[in-house]
Amino acid sequence: SLNLVVKMYTDYAEMAGFQTRLSSQSKYNSQIIKEKYVICNRGGKDKPKPCDTLATSSIKRKPNSNKIITGCTTKTIFENVYGTTDYKVKKFFEMHNHSLESIEERPYTKKARKMSYSEKEFVVRASKAKIGLTMAHKIRVVLKGGYEYVRVKVTNYKNLRRGVNRILCYKDS
Repeated sequence: SLNLVVKMYTDYAEMAGFQTRLSSQSKYNSQIIKEKYVICNRGGKDKPKPCDTLATSSIKRKPNSNKIITGCTTKTIFENVYGTTDYKVKKFFEMHNHSLESIEERPYTKKARKMSYSEKEFVVRASKAKIGLTMAHKIRVVLKGGYEYVRVKVTNYKNLRRGVNRILCYKDS
């Protein structure tokens, strides 16, 4: 299936030292996906954001500093085997225009920051005990023995709490 093919390529990319993202696709009759492009997350072109230099507003936007676009041309095109739900590799381009990262160099990638069940439970229990999320993160760091052992950031704690509140509608359950 398409999901298994994309997962397989994502796993390969992780072992090779780069990350992927889904790109464009084409469909048969707007239903079945004919081709799916999976590219390096550093691929593509950075879209320039409009900037009004004559604006009198005091609000200034900072550029996103964690976005690294190098125009990498690495991509894989998966094609549907006509008449089935299977997919095959149509084209595979593996030349990167940037260096690949070792596992030690990427401890804060999105996949590495994924929260385990125990961490999610810790955040929920801390918020039930009226402990703020920043303080809960600091407590977790102390319990684990340092920041290098806690890859989850305070932002992830806040996002989890927001998701729980969205489910509970900010009321007692």
